[in-house]
Amino acid sequence: MVDWQTKDKEGNTLIFRVKDVERQKFYMELHELFVLDSAVYLYLWRADCDMEEIRNSVNMWLNLLQSCVPKVSVLAVVTHVDCVAQ
Repeated sequence: MVDWQTKDKEGNTLIFRVKDVERQKFYMELHELFVLDSAVYLYLWRADCDMEEIRNSVNMWLNLLQSCVPKVSVLAVVTHVDCVAQ
């Protein structure tokens, strides 16, 4: 886990705790230990990956998150959109 600090417009310190689990299998088994109700979660994927694999992965992950933190906030982020055909 990496802490990234910045300040908001009023000068208050904001601390972002970043954890990249990169589809690690152990994470899914220990998922609830890493979940916070005051967090915003990002789901990142590459546009040039197998969409069926991504769909299965995101469904499982979102279900786990929802079971631990009802009304959780998740932002979807896609990269490498310039690597795929229209």
